[in-house]
Amino acid sequence: MKKVKQSLALLLAVIMVLSLNISTFATTTSGITTTTIPTPSTIVSATIGGSNAVFQQDSNGSAIYIRAMLPSGKTEMDLKNARIVITTTQGTSLSSSELTFSKNRTIYTCNSADLLNKPYTITIGGAPYILAAGLQDGSVPVSSNDSLGIKAATLDGNTAEIYGTNVQNPFTGNPAAATNNKWTFVEYFVKSDVSKTTDVDGTLTLPAGASVKAGGCAVQKSGDNYRFNLDTSSPSFTVENGTETRTYHVQATVVQTGVTVTYNFDWQYLNTYTGANAAELRTKAQQIQAAADAYFGANHQVTVPSGTTAMKVMQDFIAAANLPNPTNINGGTYVASINGLGEFSAGSMSGWMYRAGAAGKYPNVGAADYRITTAADGPIIWTYVVDYSVIPW
Repeated sequence: MKKVKQSLALLLAVIMVLSLNISTFATTTSGITTTTIPTPSTIVSATIGGSNAVFQQDSNGSAIYIRAMLPSGKTEMDLKNARIVITTTQGTSLSSSELTFSKNRTIYTCNSADLLNKPYTITIGGAPYILAAGLQDGSVPVSSNDSLGIKAATLDGNTAEIYGTNVQNPFTGNPAAATNNKWTFVEYFVKSDVSKTTDVDGTLTLPAGASVKAGGCAVQKSGDNYRFNLDTSSPSFTVENGTETRTYHVQATVVQTGVTVTYNFDWQYLNTYTGANAAELRTKAQQIQAAADAYFGANHQVTVPSGTTAMKVMQDFIAAANLPNPTNINGGTYVASINGLGEFSAGSMSGWMYRAGAAGKYPNVGAADYRITTAADGPIIWTYVVDYSVIPW
């Protein structure tokens, strides 16, 4: 079954957001460089979130930074609950008015520090250092214990992908290089295929205590059920939990899935016609049927975009059929003749009609107005009738 995909402008908007962040860094950090220096003599080692820290000094000041970038696969929650372990030389003390460290001989441990865009000053051997950390550029998963993390989502019946993308400023902790006091910029997304952009039904499974703020593209209907309106250039919604908030951008791709119906001809009335030209008309009918067999295939099924009219399918068939005799479908309004088999060919009450649906009823609208939106709109069967008056409407 064919799918016709049309990417929304959402992806472009996402790229613009990320590009804006990157260009902002370039402007903010213009002229600042950093130098990795040897481990100070009072320190044996330092790890942040399990990653080895480096000691750096930026060109715009004398501060020494203890920095680490958590590896790919780490989340915001890992950065917000980072374990810091610093081993000093014998006789060297470590202190901090902002973080709580426990001491085991020369090993100082802070079991949980929120390092998401938050630097801390510590003193080791009488010298001040700034602790700071960030995440790698690129994809960032959502932690299962994230108080703002969507646990599951669907859009238009499709399971959505939930993920983050980070753009990291390497000068973490340096206020002169910050943008709005931040160095780590994670944008979060809900990504899914949809069949439309307005009144899209979906679900959001949120962590305990979390809710969706009013004013975004997601409106709660009941429980986990939401309705999304995605017909803006950058649809988004905000999850809040206590005093914390997070915006999720909806990255949707419109997917028009084709509707498959049977499309064929029925010659029951022409087969019983006994007029003088009966043989000639049946020959024309056989040519039409042979062309239909070749065009639609053995099962006489056609897959079309939802909303296609029964007449449009006929027009496409006629265009491809290369029938030997003239065809007239009156500009697509009604079928006057196919392959020379037309209205009045078998008498004043003869002509083309079509049936549609499983019940085989003759619709009360013309084929140009009969739209195929679901499989239940077929089969569509064209019949050449000899006498309209005997047709069961």
